[in-house]
Order: sequence, then C-alpha cells, then structure tokens
Amino acid sequence: MVEITIDKFKDVDIPELASFMFESTIDTVFHREGRTRESLEEAFKRRVIDENAVVSIATTEGKIVGVLRAFVGFPEMFLAGNWHPKIHHDDTREEIAMEMIQFCKEYVKENGFKRFEINLIPIKQEHAEVYKEYKSWCEKSGLYRTTEEVFLQADIQ
Repeated sequence: MVEITIDKFKDVDIPELASFMFESTIDTVFHREGRTRESLEEAFKRRVIDENAVVSIATTEGKIVGVLRAFVGFPEMFLAGNWHPKIHHDDTREEIAMEMIQFCKEYVKENGFKRFEINLIPIKQEHAEVYKEYKSWCEKSGLYRTTEEVFLQADIQ
C-alpha cells in the first residue's frame, strides 16, 4: 500500500529525499552532469526557508517510491516542479504517479487553490519518449492542458 503525504521542506528528511531524487534520475534523461546526492541535498536545504515550497512523498513500507515537488506560484495556483512526479522505475510506476497526482488535486481543493499545474518544460528531443508517459499520466488525471502547454513556443530569432 502506498502512503502519500504533503509536507513543507523543513519537515522532511532532506538526506533521504535527496538520495531518492538522485537514484530515481540517474541513467535517465533527467540526470544532469555533475549532479550528486550532496548537491541535491544542499539545494533542498535552501528550500527549507521557503514557506511556499512543499513536497509530496509516496512511501511503501517506509521507503520513498515517488516524489512530487510543488510550490505556491500565485496565491491561487499550486504548481508542480518540472517533470514531476519522479517515480522509481518498476511496474507500479504509473499507479503511483496517478495516486500522487490525485492526492495533490485533492490537496489543492482542500486548501483553497483554484488551479493545479504540472510543468513539462523545457522539452528537449531526449524527452520525447518520457513525454508520452507523463502526458498519459496527466491526461488520465484530467490535466489535459498540461500536455499541450509544452508546445506553446515561439521561435524569436
């Protein structure tokens, strides 16, 4: 069974969160050269003072299996981080992602927000395959415009 919570960064185990995020993105298109567990931990420690930054964590038997970072972008808007949720790569991946998105939608309603957005940008060629997966999660969760927004781009050259 998956348990999902939403907490402020100051209330989570930062080293455990950083370790999960590092492990879930290594060997994926989301991995950035030079990123380490330690650099993620430092970045998350800086978010501790931001009262608008929260993190939804899915756990199974006490172990993190999914993370969805979010923040209050505007007083009535709850925004998920770029390419979130991050989920471990196993056969329950879609199920956990869908549960996390639904949990956040309910959190949005209960806390007076009017909008919930998941950000799938910037999209690069290497994101094409994973975009299909994220698009599927968003559309199955009723977030149709999220999957269109990534293509609202203009060439200003």
